[in-house]
Amino acid sequence: MAQADPQHARIFEILLQKIEAHPRYGPGMRRAAGTGGRLALNYHSHGDPASFCVSICAVSANPLKIFGQEDELEELVHVKEFGPGEAECVPLCLGLGGAIQEHYLLADRPEIWLNGKPYPVTDEGGTAQ
Repeated sequence: MAQADPQHARIFEILLQKIEAHPRYGPGMRRAAGTGGRLALNYHSHGDPASFCVSICAVSANPLKIFGQEDELEELVHVKEFGPGEAECVPLCLGLGGAIQEHYLLADRPEIWLNGKPYPVTDEGGTAQ
């Protein structure tokens, strides 16, 4: 699993502490992590290509997936201004995902999504073909 650099690791640790202390985010994350369900990091922009947010989401299977529709995301946490651009999606989300996996003792690192769509990532952090 890809590890975050020390500076980002410390930032992710602080972010997780803030999430835990939040009256809605903390209980929501603990509940979602406790179910063993799928989690995703949805790295997204609100129109500004130089500023990306990340949402930590619970993923639920969409019964219409057989018709090409994506699984559904339920936003648990929203972090504004998480990254400076689309190119940082994979490294930032791998680092945060690893921190979440470790903090909540998850079997799997959260999936990476970009602007509401699954983003295929290999175990080494590269883009899957």
